[in-house]
Amino acid sequence: MFGRVLIVVAALVATSSAQSCLSFLFYTSANNIVTYSTANLTDILNNPNFNRQRVTALYMYGFQQGISTPSVVQVRDAYIQNGNHNFLLMDCDSSYTAINANSLADEVSDVLLQFFNLGYESWHVVGFSLGAQIGGMTGRHVRRKSLRRFSVPRITGIDPGQLPIGLFNDINADDANFVDIIHVETVHFGTVNAVGHVNFWVNGGVTQPMCTGAVAVVVATCAHLMGPTYWSETLTANNPNIFRSQQCESWNVFVNNQCGNTPTSPMGIGVNFNARGNYFLRTNLVSPFSLT
Repeated sequence: MFGRVLIVVAALVATSSAQSCLSFLFYTSANNIVTYSTANLTDILNNPNFNRQRVTALYMYGFQQGISTPSVVQVRDAYIQNGNHNFLLMDCDSSYTAINANSLADEVSDVLLQFFNLGYESWHVVGFSLGAQIGGMTGRHVRRKSLRRFSVPRITGIDPGQLPIGLFNDINADDANFVDIIHVETVHFGTVNAVGHVNFWVNGGVTQPMCTGAVAVVVATCAHLMGPTYWSETLTANNPNIFRSQQCESWNVFVNNQCGNTPTSPMGIGVNFNARGNYFLRTNLVSPFSLT
C-alpha cells in the first residue's frame, strides 16, 4: 500500500496491464453504485444522478488497497456525506504498482481528455500514497497530450508514496493548475519532497503523535493512514477554518512560534488556492483531529 520497499517488490511480480484492470465506480450512496470502464465513462454525463454543475472528485487509492479497504471506505463515505461532489472511485482490483502506474495514468488521461473535449472540465483528482503519484502522472499526461490546452484544475496528493529512484518524477506543481500536498509520514512511505504549490506538514510531517509502539513499520503505517482520515474530516466537518495551518520556514520555527505574520490557510477540501509554499499545523490526538 505504501512505500518504496513495498512498491519495488510488487513491481517485480506485477503482471496486470492497465487496461485489464481499470474501472470507475460512481457512488451516490454506499449502496447506489454504477460501474464504468475507460471505454464508456463519458456515458456518466447522461446519468441523471451526475450533476454537471458540481466538481467530480476522482479518488485513487494506495498500493495494495481496494474498494473495501477501511481508509478507502472512510473517504468514500465522507464524500457521500458531504454531498457537494460527483464522486468516482478508480478501481484496479488492487493490482496497480509502481511498474504500471504510468500506463494507468496514461489511460486515465485519455478518458479525462474526452471529457474536456465534451466541455466538462470540473475535475479534482485526489490520490493517496501511490494513488497520489498516479494522479500527478495523469495530470502530466493531460497537459502533454493536449499541448497544455487542457489541465486538471486541482490535484491533491495525500502523503504521496516514495517512488523508486529514477523510475518516475514525483507528483509536482506542474501537473495541474493547483496541486496541494498533505504530508504525514516521510520516513518509510511518504515523499519528503515539497512538491506542490502548497505543502501541508501535519505535526511536522515525519510521523503522527497518536501513532505509537515498538515496531517502526506499524507506527509508520498508522501515521501514513492518518492522511485519508484527516482528508475525510475536512469533508464532513462543515468547518471552513478546519486544520488552520500557517506558512513557515520549518517545523522547528513553527513550534517555537517564530513564523511571524505569515499567511494561514485551512488544509483539505477548503484550501486557499492562493496558498504557496510550506504550511505547518498541529492536531488533536483523537477525533475530531482539527484544533480549529
